[in-house]
Amino acid sequence: MTSPNRRLLGWLVLVTSLLKWTPLYAQEMELGGTVGLAIAGTPDETKPVTGWGIEGCAQCSGRFGLFAEYSHWSPATRPASYGIARVNLVGGGLRIQEPLPGGRRGLFFLDLGLGLGRWRSLEQRREREDRDYGFILGYGAMIPVLGGWYLRPQVRLYLMGGCCPVSFASYGGGVGAGIRF
Repeated sequence: MTSPNRRLLGWLVLVTSLLKWTPLYAQEMELGGTVGLAIAGTPDETKPVTGWGIEGCAQCSGRFGLFAEYSHWSPATRPASYGIARVNLVGGGLRIQEPLPGGRRGLFFLDLGLGLGRWRSLEQRREREDRDYGFILGYGAMIPVLGGWYLRPQVRLYLMGGCCPVSFASYGGGVGAGIRF
């Protein structure tokens, strides 16, 4: 993990710890961070990427909630001399939740949403930037670990450019950690 990412993680832990003692505690909110691996690319070329992100959910104590997220992805191999160089995605939508079977604590979730993406690619040593809107589909489980803290293993699919034709796609998995207020 690079130094800026460590600082971001440190700030995220500090802010979420402090927020635990504010009026947000009773607002059915979640705030967390994610890390993961994915396959991402354009119709012409795909490559493995690593990423991190910030996520939040409002009204997440019931069956339905509203999620929002920001993700940043970079190529897993360095240096990027061609193809995808950077990806930034922001989005939000509806989170549908169901309790885990067998009376275990935690929730399965399904995220359905809309997103906006911006990615940079290198073509013959020239940088090119593209932007597009699209769809987000995610699923996984929220597993409480201690107090209001949770772990969230998840899988996400981003389809930018609407449905047809897709201008950018990403499919991958990761784990999130955060706190529920």
